[in-house]
Amino acid sequence: MTNSRTLSQLPSELLLEIAECLEPHDLLSFMIVFPSLAYIMPRRLVANEDRIGALLHYMANDHGSAEICRRLIPRMEIDVNATPRYTDSYLESAILNQHDVMVDALLARPDIKINGYKADRSVFLKKLLARNDIKVNAHKRRDMTVLAHATMHGYTEAVRLLLEAPGIVIEPEGSTFATPLTLAADAGYYDIVKLLLPLAHHTDATGAPLVDVNAQSWRGKTALIRATLNRHTNVVQLLMKHDQLHVNARDDNGRSALSYAAEVGHLAIMRRLLARPDINMNERDIHRRTPLSYAASGGFFAACKMLVEHPDTEPHAVDATQRTPLTHSVLSGSVKVFRLLLSQCTEREEDLKDHTGRGAWHYANAMKRTKLMKIFMAFKSDKYFGRYTGEIEDFDSEDSEEIEDIDDGDDGHDSDVMDEGED
Repeated sequence: MTNSRTLSQLPSELLLEIAECLEPHDLLSFMIVFPSLAYIMPRRLVANEDRIGALLHYMANDHGSAEICRRLIPRMEIDVNATPRYTDSYLESAILNQHDVMVDALLARPDIKINGYKADRSVFLKKLLARNDIKVNAHKRRDMTVLAHATMHGYTEAVRLLLEAPGIVIEPEGSTFATPLTLAADAGYYDIVKLLLPLAHHTDATGAPLVDVNAQSWRGKTALIRATLNRHTNVVQLLMKHDQLHVNARDDNGRSALSYAAEVGHLAIMRRLLARPDINMNERDIHRRTPLSYAASGGFFAACKMLVEHPDTEPHAVDATQRTPLTHSVLSGSVKVFRLLLSQCTEREEDLKDHTGRGAWHYANAMKRTKLMKIFMAFKSDKYFGRYTGEIEDFDSEDSEEIEDIDDGDDGHDSDVMDEGED
């Protein structure tokens, strides 16, 4: 203020009269010029929620209010625990805005309430955890703990500090919310997953592991399934190194991580899953569909080839509708997948029919899949006349309804390669 020297000569009573006419954001500017007013400012002007916000809220958002914080907040008649409408508490606002002076002043108040869930700034979290009255396992909305909140937002350092806090419960008994490990795997927070996994080898007072690697949430989905669904290859690889992981764990739909990876043709994740000697290639979901069935439906040739080449795969497993992967490949229109699966037919499996009485030929004919029909007829003819050698003739055709594959396979090793199928 240009006339601050003149105003400073006014009596305090008159300055307070001026303060009565100011809105909180203007009042803060006024007090920054005259910091001594913080000692005598009436409580009703500091915490008047009927005005546009409260003075303390504006202080939390203005680092220039440091001197006001030192003088005003120690006054015990000032309510520092009020929660302004539509915003955070004063302490939460100060933490989020990294207002170090205000945070220290608030934490010095013996009546400050500190058990919120938005303490995500590690430097301030250290100050909170240093108090002996902090509730590190406090729950708030949606049954979410402080640790779950920090994990969900990817605050790695905050998670580390909380895991080191005495008395921390990582997976509260009876909680309806997802576990921290599932949250981290779902979002692809590799460093947080890395922090949590070693704790699976440690137990609490009841003998239960601190972290359950196979805990289910969100319709029974495990951390491995969530990481697979969101295509976090590095997290999948990290999880699979853990000796307690159940690679074939299924969700409420009966589906495993391999089933979901095959459905979207994620070759990098599939390769890692298939490298496990205990992988179940033919795990059936509630619709009795296998990973190969889903890969065939998507027209993912490289994914289907990877599955078919595994010695334990059942290439002709029928689902609840009695359809085989071959039938699903016809419905997808993938020439390369159809040719691949047809080559697996040695006992007339190509003639298997679904619950409607139709098989691969019937669907190809009904959908006018001309190229598939030619391949099918040549295959049957060669088998009938004993000319079939295991190779299926490739027909060059100009039929517009069949489009060639984009991706012939996966030449990558560590990248998140996707089988694009036939465009």
